Amino acid sequence: MPRPRKPYLHKETNRHGRTVWYVRNKDVGGKRTRIRGEYGSVEFNRNYDVAVADMFNRPRLAIDPSETAAKVFNGSLKWLWEEYKAKAPDWREMKASTHKQRNSLMRHVLEANGNKRAAAIQKQHILDGLGRRAQNPSAARHFLTTMRRMFVWAVAHKILQADPTEGIKTPKPAKTEGFVTWSDADVRRYYKRWPLGTRERIMIDVYLFTGFRRGDAASFGPADVTEQVQERIGPDGKVEKVTVPIITKRLEKGDETIEVSFPMLDVLRRTLEAGPIGTETYIATRHGKPMTKESVGNLFKEKCVAAGLMNRSAHGLRKAAATVAAENGATEAELDAIFGWTDRRMASHYTKKANRKKLAYGGVAKLERMSGSIDHRANVYSLTEKLGAGNRAKSSVKSDGGLKDGGHDRDRTRDPYHVKVVRSASSRVKLKRKGQ
Repeated sequence: MPRPRKPYLHKETNRHGRTVWYVRNKDVGGKRTRIRGEYGSVEFNRNYDVAVADMFNRPRLAIDPSETAAKVFNGSLKWLWEEYKAKAPDWREMKASTHKQRNSLMRHVLEANGNKRAAAIQKQHILDGLGRRAQNPSAARHFLTTMRRMFVWAVAHKILQADPTEGIKTPKPAKTEGFVTWSDADVRRYYKRWPLGTRERIMIDVYLFTGFRRGDAASFGPADVTEQVQERIGPDGKVEKVTVPIITKRLEKGDETIEVSFPMLDVLRRTLEAGPIGTETYIATRHGKPMTKESVGNLFKEKCVAAGLMNRSAHGLRKAAATVAAENGATEAELDAIFGWTDRRMASHYTKKANRKKLAYGGVAKLERMSGSIDHRANVYSLTEKLGAGNRAKSSVKSDGGLKDGGHDRDRTRDPYHVKVVRSASSRVKLKRKGQ
């Protein structure tokens, strides 16, 4: 006995001689919905259930988890995502790391919504997705960017009529200091736990003494180092020739590739000589094989925790290297050349921060001159144990109120900074208290 046909299911033969199945109910408007897939297959039955549920505006039947590997039906969100990846030019132009990031994000989206019709996705659905990621602005931005690229492409190619992401503002990045910058104490603590001759020491010194990003550090190897003979003045004052290792590497940032070249520091050279290193890359597995940047980043974070350093990362070392270079007087152009920055914004950030620190150190003593100070003799910035000790020179004032030749009147009981310079007949400079 043949199986009874499903309710509202009809078939017809089109002008090409093919059998076409569709659902239709005259009582609810008579609109036909085509059912794709081979009759009786998992795909066909799922598309039928969705069409009937949509026709009566009721919840769709749940999909058996065992069917997740089945072919997706045309028009679903998962189908649209696969179409976008296969045909969109902007997807082909993205880097592999971006592909991995967006596939990971969409995997979670499609697990819950992959079988929904793409045309049924509304603006509110996108806003709800952003709301679920409100505590992580970065994840929210990636979610909106990924969905927007897909839907804009779909509308441009007449697959969909409307873009549900249109008019939604991109979430602003969180106002934070970003990755924690390593301090000297952090580095010393890491060194104590991971001495020379360990793979962990290779990782931190490559980061710290090259300023490389995670991906560039992971691919950094002997092929990026060449030796050059240079001349320098030796201790005896004579010109001598020395061999200097030069690092030359192409750095990748987004769609740009920047080449940097600079001498390898002796401290890094000694670390690499102590090993262990790989044959292709300096940072390697225990078997000497190269590692992906994600593996290097995760491994380094684990070793930081093992050293008692929580919330420390590889990028924090890059910030530390830029900070040290700026505080040691590196110019913006020099910072750009070292770290591969293509504009002056990042370099300016570090030089301004370094200059601000120098100005603060040099200008804090001027706070003593503030009018209305209760006790000018109390130097709260003195590094000596006794309050106020070291903040005033020995007085050159004689008991009768006169000044020794070349002396300074530093009597803090009056205004010590209003002084006049007078010249004696012998042209020696003397300081006299104003009004004397």
